[in-house]
Amino acid sequence: MAALYAGDKLEKCNWCLENIIATADEPVDSRLVQYLLTDPTCDGGQWEMIVNIVEKYGVVPKNVYGECISSEMSVHLNTFLKSKLREFTEILRGMHADGVEIDEIREKKNEMMQIIHRIMIIHLGTPPTKFDFSVHDKEKSHVYFPDLTPQEFYAEHVDVSIVNDPRHDYNLTMTVDKLGNVVGGKRVFYINDPIEDP
Repeated sequence: MAALYAGDKLEKCNWCLENIIATADEPVDSRLVQYLLTDPTCDGGQWEMIVNIVEKYGVVPKNVYGECISSEMSVHLNTFLKSKLREFTEILRGMHADGVEIDEIREKKNEMMQIIHRIMIIHLGTPPTKFDFSVHDKEKSHVYFPDLTPQEFYAEHVDVSIVNDPRHDYNLTMTVDKLGNVVGGKRVFYINDPIEDP
């Protein structure tokens, strides 16, 4: 779904730049900084990551905002965004090294995010803010939902991610440090559940 894809890429870019600011005192070749820059806009992610995107941007049916070349074949957009993020990293880290105040660094980051947003619009088009939706229910009756926002269309979700990781205790929640995509969004948590034999 192109709308979720667009929101995810935009938020992953923001997540990367926020973490670059947060790690500005780390050496650029540290494992953490290198991890942040290796594949900052990779496709996919964890359950909470998609929940964060859905809760922030809502959901748009594919027949309203369909796929395009950049959403179906993401390698070119991902490569371009990674290059821009590395360019922006150099600028932000340079500002920090020069003693620039954090408010000015954040202002610069916001300007960078406007550039990222323009890139996303060029590649993916503008996601709709309102749309009409119609379906046939199980009785084959036509049901029409006019003038919906993506957030209105998104009505409910299951907020659980279950994993099986025998390295950790079962029936407890677990998380991974610095794993996420939306600044201020939900942290990624898993319920570590044993696999039972059928």
